[in-house]
Amino acid sequence: MIRPYMRFCLVLVFFVISIVSVSQADSVQVLRKRTAHAVSSDERKFSIALRGKLFGFFIIEDTYFSTATIGAEFLMKGRHSLGVDFTYFGWQYQDDDNEENPLYNAFERKTYLYLDYKYKVFAYKSFDFYFNLYDKIGKYHVWNEGIAEGYTFWEKPFLNDKEDGSFNQVGLGLGVKKYTEDGRFYLDLSANVGKLFTNSNTVTYNDSLHELDRQYDVRKDRNIFYMRLNLGYKLFVKK
Repeated sequence: MIRPYMRFCLVLVFFVISIVSVSQADSVQVLRKRTAHAVSSDERKFSIALRGKLFGFFIIEDTYFSTATIGAEFLMKGRHSLGVDFTYFGWQYQDDDNEENPLYNAFERKTYLYLDYKYKVFAYKSFDFYFNLYDKIGKYHVWNEGIAEGYTFWEKPFLNDKEDGSFNQVGLGLGVKKYTEDGRFYLDLSANVGKLFTNSNTVTYNDSLHELDRQYDVRKDRNIFYMRLNLGYKLFVKK
């Protein structure tokens, strides 16, 4: 039996094949009509770019996000590119209350491999507009502060609800790259929709029984909207 995420991947593959087939059918006419901005003269064969980011920020003072990405992008024939990244992402949250407890209420940490294919639809001045497909494969860990009635303040369990597992997220989207004047540095922003599949193990505090409930191999899936931001630098261009 084909799993849901496999069916989703097959649909994406057929969609790309249809786009490429149509573009190849009239490739001669397309090449004649391309403007100088559509495919730059120094990008017609092959180039490699390093890409990534490193930053963290607070939302007010109770929620903190941090992320780090390192990867590479291989650009071919001016319109096609393949990319691969390794990413770390984490966030933590704390409720405002009167208790003098500096500990956070929730943590989440995830690491994943990110693969993508991009097809440049058109370009205007220093902007490239593209269609992309992506796949994220990784692991995650979540710690939450569970209900702990019956404990004193000092006995209260800290982050006693836990979840860890693996995930696969596949999808498609539209994006734009903004290049600097020399054409090497760029900012890459995309908006995507996809499907998230998770397989997790959970430990949850049961307040009525005063014990921990454990579940293993819990499989879920849901639709997701995904924004991605990256920075890049072309190392060299083969003319």
